[in-house]
Amino acid sequence: MGNMQPGGLSPLGQPFRTEAAYYPFLLGLIMKKLSSKNIRHIPVELACSIGINEAAVLDMFRFWLDDAESSDEINGIRWFRATIEQLQEHFPFFPKLTLCRIISKLSDLELIHIVKINIGLMDRTNSYSVNYQKVNSFEKMDVN
Repeated sequence: MGNMQPGGLSPLGQPFRTEAAYYPFLLGLIMKKLSSKNIRHIPVELACSIGINEAAVLDMFRFWLDDAESSDEINGIRWFRATIEQLQEHFPFFPKLTLCRIISKLSDLELIHIVKINIGLMDRTNSYSVNYQKVNSFEKMDVN
């Protein structure tokens, strides 16, 4: 591994830059790399008011509800169905219990609705919908 000291050389032979003006450049490179993985924009106000994990999950719920192939409309409300295991496939960085706590917090804050629209006796799949009025009120909160 190359010299990791400030002012030294990186493993690529480039000088390390430590001044603060360089950090936006690095952040831009990271975001460019992540954007190829369909990372979505999470509103800062929402993340500050409910937490970054909750905002990320809520934003993905909103994405699925906007997708006609992923959701169904029942009585004028869009719903999508998923088990916790299916949700965890989309959030592999959250342990199952953490994902359950995030979803529970979103429900407690009344940002999402969770119901069981059972198709069969053994069906334990939840259906999820977003309370857009409540989400809008959180997005408009002053974060200062």
